[in-house]
Amino acid sequence: MILRSNLAFSPIKNYSLFLLGCILLGIAVVVFTFFNLTSLSGSYSKNEELKKTIATQVSQLQILEQKGKDLQNKIARIKTPQFISETEFMNNAIKRRTFSWTALFDHFEEVLPSTVKMISVLPTVTEKNIAINMEMAGGSLADMLELVRTLEQDPQFSDVTLKAERSGDEELIYFSISLNYTPAGKKETANEL
Repeated sequence: MILRSNLAFSPIKNYSLFLLGCILLGIAVVVFTFFNLTSLSGSYSKNEELKKTIATQVSQLQILEQKGKDLQNKIARIKTPQFISETEFMNNAIKRRTFSWTALFDHFEEVLPSTVKMISVLPTVTEKNIAINMEMAGGSLADMLELVRTLEQDPQFSDVTLKAERSGDEELIYFSISLNYTPAGKKETANEL
């Protein structure tokens, strides 16, 4: 015969589900903590690698900046006023050598009136243009004006300016003209660009 009586002052409660839940929760906490620790250690190792990479790049940048300063100092030592003036002189000499006197005088022969004489021609070759100062002589003011109009209408000449005029011996009128000259080949290449 079985007696079913409870001798305790309060009834015994069944905590097996509660204990099972606590054990599962504890296992979940342990797994979550392990996952966090492994990801944290991975982050620390990646952080250290990034710090090393940044340090390497900073040192490379400092080396490049120093090389840049060294090059600028070398250029500054080379670019003295004497060097600059010599370079400009050489560039202008090269441009003067490439300037075609034959083409200029051939063109003048085509456009100058027969009543006007050329006394002197002084070209100044610069990077941007060829400026020409000319001393001319003509029989009358009409010859001088005809020459100025002819030069103004020619596409190879621009900024034609009559600078001075004076009477001279032999009933000639002497006058100075300044203008800019663009050789035919240069104007075509400038228009193509």
